[in-house]
Parts: sequence; C-alpha cells; structure tokens
Amino acid sequence: MARTRNSVGDKTVSRGTKEPNAHSKVSPMSEVEAPLVAVILSSQAAVPIIETIPGDPSAGAVVFDRAPEATAILTMSDWQAITVLDEAVRRGINIPEHVSVVGFDGTAEAARTTPPLSTVAQNIVQKGRLAAAMVFANGPPKQIVMPVQLVVRASTARPRG
Repeated sequence: MARTRNSVGDKTVSRGTKEPNAHSKVSPMSEVEAPLVAVILSSQAAVPIIETIPGDPSAGAVVFDRAPEATAILTMSDWQAITVLDEAVRRGINIPEHVSVVGFDGTAEAARTTPPLSTVAQNIVQKGRLAAAMVFANGPPKQIVMPVQLVVRASTARPRG
C-alpha cells in the first residue's frame, strides 16, 4: 500500500492488485499545491508521473499524451477530471469504454458532465471549517482523517481486456 497524508486527510492507494476485475497499477502524481493525478495502467506498462497546474484546461491533453494506454485516470479534483472528459471528447475517446475517469471533491458539476463523473466526495465545507479552526486555535499541527464517499456514475466501468 502507498499512503499519502496532508494536514486534513489521509489517502491509501493499493499498487499491483491481483483482484480479477481491478485496474493493475495505481501511481500518485503531484505538483506542489496542485491536485494529485493518478493514472492506472496495464501491468506491462510503467506508470508515469504527470504534473499539472490547477485549473489548466490543457491538463486532460497532457494526461492522454503521456499515458495513452491508461485504463483509468483518477484526479484529485473534479475540475481536473472534467478537463480529462473534455479532452476525451476532442480525441474521440469513449468514456468509460476506453478509459474510466474519477474525480475528487464531489462537486455538483460532476453530476452534470457527459458522461456523469464518478467522484470521491468529501465534505468541503466541513474541511474548510476544520482548517480555519486549526489556524485560529494556534495550536500544534495535527492530522484529522475525514470520511469520503465513492459516488459511482457513468464515467467508470470494469477494466477493458
């Protein structure tokens, strides 16, 4: 297992799972203070590290250019996932038949995409309140693990193959 941590969350990602209907590899990709992007590839391919800038409309193109054989893409922002969906349309890539796409945040916009975006929903308001309380408490840094919920919509499917 690979574990990533930040001041208000804890994410665990499995690598090289042997489950029969699972994508083969997961690799986190990040840029300082940018959404984390993970690309899941077939077991024969190396997993690239892809860095994107938050809100960059070309992020989807970068992901497809650097990982054309990806079977699934997980972004740590619904907005980044939406750029992936937009780029898939431009390239004629069928979602989820060719590649599954999952965002992170659970924004209302995720339900309105075509196809509707699967997302890992978090309580953004609660996260902001906890962060503000920690700052104003002027105490030592601490880690708080917040619950998330996987919202499965039409942008994901079983791995191809």
